[in-house]
Amino acid sequence: MKTGVVAFGVLLVSVALVGTVWFATSSDLKGKTAEEAPQEPVNPGPPISKTPPWPSVSLPEKEYKFGEMGVGESLSHEFVIKNTGEAPLVLEQGRTSCKCTLSNLKDNQIAPGGEAKVTLTWEPKAVEPMFRQTATILTNDPQNKSFELAVTGQVVETVTISPAGEWMLGELRDDLPEENRVVSGQLYSRLIDSLKIISLESNNPKIVPEFEPMSEDELKDKALKSGYKMKVKVEPGLPVGPIAARVIIKTEETARKEGAKPETKEYVFQVRGTRTGPLQILPGPGVTWHPEVMAVDMKEFSAAEGKKARLLLFVSGMGEEEFKLTKIDTDTPFLKVELVRDAKFTAANKQRYDLYFEVPPGTPPVTKLRKDSARVTLQTNHPDAPELKFRVEMLSE
Repeated sequence: MKTGVVAFGVLLVSVALVGTVWFATSSDLKGKTAEEAPQEPVNPGPPISKTPPWPSVSLPEKEYKFGEMGVGESLSHEFVIKNTGEAPLVLEQGRTSCKCTLSNLKDNQIAPGGEAKVTLTWEPKAVEPMFRQTATILTNDPQNKSFELAVTGQVVETVTISPAGEWMLGELRDDLPEENRVVSGQLYSRLIDSLKIISLESNNPKIVPEFEPMSEDELKDKALKSGYKMKVKVEPGLPVGPIAARVIIKTEETARKEGAKPETKEYVFQVRGTRTGPLQILPGPGVTWHPEVMAVDMKEFSAAEGKKARLLLFVSGMGEEEFKLTKIDTDTPFLKVELVRDAKFTAANKQRYDLYFEVPPGTPPVTKLRKDSARVTLQTNHPDAPELKFRVEMLSE
């Protein structure tokens, strides 16, 4: 039995790139009719004899499941093509769903009783919940003028951080228990068992990250090859206001291929929250409060009528001394700030205040949103909250 080998590489491309291989780009087609637009050339395939003897295609396997594979990982599979007929089997390239490179295929022939191997290779560049990449082979078999080979699977991140992007601490008050000053997550891989954390560092000394390997039972329960449990703790001493920290993870990983060497990689996530410390801030009726950035949203209102927004402020740690604003600074001169104590409120070691932000009636129309919002800095007589910084968003017409 004679055996030939057909090499056939399938490379991942985006939809746009596929378009450049097989079709004209959208800019090339502007102003052209369907008849004028260039069409993909059709390969008629090898000529088929009108009389016997004929070849006969036999395919033990037409589709292969890669299962899960990582972004940037290259996997290959060999398909066997057998000729069980009485004449040489001629193979040619047909349509493919992605860019292909073929070698020694156009004039390739498989003798009767022989076989050849076709290798499909794919290297994905992005996560895909499900993929199916195909290659079509044209033949001179009158019963199988063409056949399709396919590889399927899912593309996942080789290493995953959960939660992704940002870890939210929420609002941290001094009266919260220690477990509420911690946010937890994971770093894991479904594909490689060689994941190793080399270092875990924060750019804020008060935001302290820690990690420990997952147990065998934890890995098995989540169908993981390797992984770590991580948590970020907030140490005492953070100033009152928004919390923002950048945590950098350095790892050592070895790809799933023969002869692969360990590589050092870096992953980053953000930790965000707000420390209100001895203060508890709640929005008043009709006010939107964003504690993670200490922002008051006054929404849209009439410049002629003006608007007043109220925050409820609960202050602890002052004893019998009254909480006061010692200085008010704002980059928006017409924005007024006022603090009013609720004398009727009585609670052990706690005081209640209304904190008002007011745009007086008749103020010229103004737009201050997001990064361009008004900035207010309040100096106070509280030893643990000497300075409070607020952002005030508004849109008046």
